[in-house]
Amino acid sequence: MDGPGATFTPVASSSNFFMNGNNNTTYTGPGTCSTTTPAVAPGVSTGSSGGVTSIDASIQGPPDRTTSYTGTNGTPTTPSVVDQGTDAGGTGALSGLWASPLQLNNLVASIANGADQTLSGCGISGTTTASASACGYPAGGLGTDANPLITYVNGDFNMGDHSGAGLLVVTGTLSIGGNAGFDGLVLVIGQGIFSESGGGNGQFNGSLFVANTNGHSSPFTQLAALGSPQFGWNGGGNNGIQFNSCWANLENDLHFMVVSSREEMY
Repeated sequence: MDGPGATFTPVASSSNFFMNGNNNTTYTGPGTCSTTTPAVAPGVSTGSSGGVTSIDASIQGPPDRTTSYTGTNGTPTTPSVVDQGTDAGGTGALSGLWASPLQLNNLVASIANGADQTLSGCGISGTTTASASACGYPAGGLGTDANPLITYVNGDFNMGDHSGAGLLVVTGTLSIGGNAGFDGLVLVIGQGIFSESGGGNGQFNGSLFVANTNGHSSPFTQLAALGSPQFGWNGGGNNGIQFNSCWANLENDLHFMVVSSREEMY
């Protein structure tokens, strides 16, 4: 959760839910996986010490779900929630490009130019409840392990209880059900809102990145500095998020895309 003042509410009610930063490199996608580091990452990382305090308080309840959040700096009494920002002892890992709304939006635009499929005309609510005109799960799916896809959603996206594989970019609110799952990298950049509702057994393998780069009210203009990302998991079950470097880095090998061009004069 990139940026200051990240919130994690509500927290999953099930004791079986997990966010695991211990790298599981099991890979069933195309080709072979050669990116097996780091061995351990945070279960949750954020861009400020204030975000750590807020997220820790949510996880520790009541009820206390500390043991469900494992990875870097996690202990039996402390969930793995790490400040990766530049303040209060942060490592600076989320500085530079990762701290700039302009640069993050440029990244999203570059991915959109090379996407395998684009969902457009989706409404934007600017809240944890997706708009009535949010885009739903596409008829052709979001990719499979054997055939992962780059999917760009311009607005809110109701993924429901479906699954996919590859790279998923959502500029609005990403809403999922308890059985939803994804193998790969999920980028929620723009509104920076992730909202799960309902129990189930879905699992995300790879990495999930949430950043608030645009305003939450029309015309949803770009912010001068990152806003506070919002994350909520309102359900139970055996679902969760498992860090997997193989799936998180899959998009590097999907296909080439144009990131810049120049016209030569003769």
